[in-house]
Amino acid sequence: MGSNLLFVTLVKRIFDIAVAIPSVVLTSPILITASIAIWLEDGFFPLYFSKRVGLGGRIFTLIKLRSLTPNADASGVLSVTQNDSRMTGVGRFIRQYKIDEIPQFFNVILGSMSIVGPRPDVEKNIHIDEEYDDIKIKVKPGMTGLASLVLLKQSTLLEGHPDPDEAYRQLILPIKKICTSYYIAKGTIVMDFVLVALTAIALVSHSTSLALLKRYLRDADAPSELIQVVSDRLKAA
Repeated sequence: MGSNLLFVTLVKRIFDIAVAIPSVVLTSPILITASIAIWLEDGFFPLYFSKRVGLGGRIFTLIKLRSLTPNADASGVLSVTQNDSRMTGVGRFIRQYKIDEIPQFFNVILGSMSIVGPRPDVEKNIHIDEEYDDIKIKVKPGMTGLASLVLLKQSTLLEGHPDPDEAYRQLILPIKKICTSYYIAKGTIVMDFVLVALTAIALVSHSTSLALLKRYLRDADAPSELIQVVSDRLKAA
């Protein structure tokens, strides 16, 4: 059992490096251009550093391109809605196309994140559901994953709610729990390849990626609860 786990961990690490390093090279022109655009818009540093909870509950620093105003954290609101007043003009664009996530390839290279896995939470969202907390810290957090794919347009679910953080806890966390529980129980390197491919498709057509995901999960005899979640998001896409 121990040797098998070690082998799976090694294969996943090789996969992460094999994807992350070429991705840094290929996306570097986009990263540089976006960084300059952010700086020109408001004159502030283009990167954003956020403390997140990773494997085993350890805290690490997640790197993103800044999409909100420099003083956005002062509001105390963690969740970002589609029409958030704190979002900059450039920030709206880079969030739409997930350009703000590009620096996380460095997190993957450094080993604090994986290409595929549950998205890392901020400390404030820990202990809302302790059962879920115990599940998700069993693996490295990822740049993309099953929940990320299903909730690609997460901000639309929060739109119009007076308290985005409470809406996140009520609407988003239950979906994340279902997706993450399945990934940790049934995830394989083949599933990682599928999720990466579907994430690429989702940047062009979220509905197409969800339809393909639903078919993949049905073929894999995934729980009906998970398939229903994907179906619901497909209807809303």
